[in-house]
Amino acid sequence: MKQIISGKLAKTPTLKKIPNKEGGEERVANFTIFVFDPNAPRVERPDGSTYRKGIPFHCTAWGENADYVAGKKAGEQLTASATVRYNEYPRKDGSKLVEANYVIKRIDPQNEIQKQMSSLLAGYEDGQYHRIDQREAQPEFRDFDKGRGQPKPMEQERAQDNREPEQEQKTLSAQEQFQKDAMQQSHNGAVNVEKEQKGRES
Repeated sequence: MKQIISGKLAKTPTLKKIPNKEGGEERVANFTIFVFDPNAPRVERPDGSTYRKGIPFHCTAWGENADYVAGKKAGEQLTASATVRYNEYPRKDGSKLVEANYVIKRIDPQNEIQKQMSSLLAGYEDGQYHRIDQREAQPEFRDFDKGRGQPKPMEQERAQDNREPEQEQKTLSAQEQFQKDAMQQSHNGAVNVEKEQKGRES
């Protein structure tokens, strides 16, 4: 299962090198991020101040992703797409502890994918469209420019920035398309009935 995760690093990650099957080394970084819900209840500290309790997400990054994560510090924001893996650990009582681990696939330095997903879900919940794949395509979030570790704009973003206003076309939502199809079917049905009546009269 693929997900978008976004949160703050619990502590500064450490880059490790482990041997692989080919006799070389793999770079890996294991870390935890805390995801904060703005609607979560606040918890009081001993000194009287309050904070919102975060949800810990245990993550693993490999290769260039591990290099990037290892360059960040505790408390910094990290947004990425990840695949969930479930690990089982035996307990002393014989039961098993199941823990979710998020394997980082792609990092979004500018947090653009999180903003797009929030906008996408808000539109879906408000009924602006009923199928996400029928919504107008959005530009992909920025990828790494390998060698510099900096985000680079995608070709689609540049094309959208340069297009003329009159070239923009409105994309029908699923509900609008359904209403249009229904009206067309109703019109076609009325035409067929009229033809049948004329045929009987003749």
